[in-house]
Amino acid sequence: MAPGAELDAARAQRIDASVQRAVSAGRTPGAVVAVVEHGQLAFLRAWGSRRVEPDRQAMAEDTLFDLASLTKPLVTATLAMLLVERGKLALDAPASRWLPLLRRGDKAPITVEQLLLHTAGFPAALALADFRQGKAQALERIAAAPLAHAPGAKYLYSDLGYILLGELVATVAGMPLDALAEREIFAPLAMRDTAFRPRAELSARAASTEMRDGRWLTGEAHDPRARLLGGVAGHAGLFSTAADVARFARMILGGGALEGRRVLTEHTVVALLQPRAIPGGQRALFGDLPLGGAVSHTGFTGTYLRIDRARDLALVVLANGVHPRGGGDVRAMRLEVVDAVMSTPGSTRAPTGGAVMAGIDVLAAGAFAELRGKRVALLTHDAARTAAGETTLATLAAAASVKLVALLSPEHGMGVNADGNVADAREPHTGLLVRSLYGARRRPTPADFGNAEVLVIDLCDVGVRFFTYASTLGYALEAAALARLPVLVVDRPNPLGGAAEGPVRDADRESFVAYHPVPVRHGMTLGELARLFAAERKLSVPVGVVAARGWRRSQRFADTGLTWTRPSPNLPSVASAVVYPGVALLETTNVSVGRGTDRPFQLVGAPWVDSTRLSAALGAAGLAGVRFAAARFTPTQDPFAGQACAGVSVEVTDPPTFAPVRAGLEIARQLRILHGAAFRAEGMGTLLAHRATLDALRAGKTVDEMARTWQPALADFERRRQPFLLYPP
Repeated sequence: MAPGAELDAARAQRIDASVQRAVSAGRTPGAVVAVVEHGQLAFLRAWGSRRVEPDRQAMAEDTLFDLASLTKPLVTATLAMLLVERGKLALDAPASRWLPLLRRGDKAPITVEQLLLHTAGFPAALALADFRQGKAQALERIAAAPLAHAPGAKYLYSDLGYILLGELVATVAGMPLDALAEREIFAPLAMRDTAFRPRAELSARAASTEMRDGRWLTGEAHDPRARLLGGVAGHAGLFSTAADVARFARMILGGGALEGRRVLTEHTVVALLQPRAIPGGQRALFGDLPLGGAVSHTGFTGTYLRIDRARDLALVVLANGVHPRGGGDVRAMRLEVVDAVMSTPGSTRAPTGGAVMAGIDVLAAGAFAELRGKRVALLTHDAARTAAGETTLATLAAAASVKLVALLSPEHGMGVNADGNVADAREPHTGLLVRSLYGARRRPTPADFGNAEVLVIDLCDVGVRFFTYASTLGYALEAAALARLPVLVVDRPNPLGGAAEGPVRDADRESFVAYHPVPVRHGMTLGELARLFAAERKLSVPVGVVAARGWRRSQRFADTGLTWTRPSPNLPSVASAVVYPGVALLETTNVSVGRGTDRPFQLVGAPWVDSTRLSAALGAAGLAGVRFAAARFTPTQDPFAGQACAGVSVEVTDPPTFAPVRAGLEIARQLRILHGAAFRAEGMGTLLAHRATLDALRAGKTVDEMARTWQPALADFERRRQPFLLYPP
């Protein structure tokens, strides 16, 4: 362990007591626990025995464990995303493109992402008899097995899906899965004690599992299907030590790099960890999503890995739960250790990322003191949630000291599921009428607030001028000023961070998508914008802000520990939100921006686009932090609903250096160069709200030349916003 990196005594003692109890009670013969904190191995300790039969051998910190299903995230998912990063795989593409075994019947539509998320439809397992004739026949039997459900219809944890995914990865890479993992993961991370089919000197210090065929399995895969597949499979078979697994976790916490060696890009790490919608809930490509923004995965033998980037913390628990006869149970111990490490931080050092609390959680932690005894009008939607997943509406409705008297909702409605106008509707739990501010009217009136004593606003914004929640905020402030009603903004981090980019709105271009002279990407929270709007528009309204706690302007959403909840039907993921400020500029032209696909704003195209030439031209443009690949897609929404479109996919490889507005303008520029009058750029004027930029685009100017038209006003905005900022750099 690094000097000064030791875990504090209180948490170490709690871990020790929990594992000792499990060993003493016979729930496991032994275990090793490692904790990573602030980028360093802060705790590593062993307890009990690595085996008790045929003879007892003491557990050691360097004991090798059968990781079982931890193989899935450490090897298969990581390598799959590495191939996506390199442009050799695509998450939304049919897996059958690379794995011919799946080119049959109902298997053909299964995507790579569905295999990763266990939503492909494969059953959990097949009989061992299907594996006894060798790997080729086993793969054929899996591919031929009837699906348990249609692809994407349900979540069903499936070893079979991951066996196929491991084969797909090996096929695309052109080398066996174990050799690929050694080259791309284990060797770069100096994970010297990690391997499939460990060599004799490693097996000599492996924890034994159960007896099979008259011998104790030591250094041989416990999973019978992995064993019949030769010990190398996408779902199981990997062996490692707690220290080596901790090195992997340090790489993930470090944004894809460890000790100067980069394994993954930051963008790929975010893609692995970000919440993704699945039937009945959410899951990450890496594994489960326990509350609090962490990701985790378990293994049948008693192994566990949890990574929490927001707290710069990781936990590795390797227990020998199946030895000697499979009767162990380490679940209670694991929960206790998680609670000790995650819930009782004793370190006085701040995490590099810092756990972030949204304003609603800060408000609740203070017992709603700012609202105690008051009648409240609430402007919100169901995307605004606490860390526990409860909506702000439900949270305030349940608060005994708060009386809700009026409800208002922005574009997309209270349920954040509508495109187009939304009618007023009765909210079923409170019985209050929800006044829609995206229906027959956009502006609230003083009467909409009823007899409220304060207007509370909690909306999940995305930090873009033309995303209409900023305008709804402004209109609400104006109405509150007329009603002489104070406003309290319950704030949330800007998911795009604090940087500003793009043209400031022209003075005469005010509209519902351009409420105030701010740049396309303003880098402010709604609380900060409310302060700026009230001051610069001279609104006589007191504006208070319940600030988010722990957020810094330099942080991206993945660093906050908060769970992404889509703020509109077409922003289902952080990846879509990151490119939205630029790609969305094109949606008022005659190209599709991927609405009606599973990757809105990450796809741009039209039936008349030459995807090969466009992707090559954009690749040669030298834009930082982004990669373009030729793509074909069929959107279900206008302007080309149901029509095959050619174009590009937009993949952000390095979010800190990516400038989305410049990227959107470069796409438009290249479309004009390649397709001339077929691309109608004039529509971009609505969202740009800046004549000089549009004129420069129509004149064939470079993006650098376009940017020079807005730099003076952008610099002035940076100065103007300074007094209203609430969060440190």
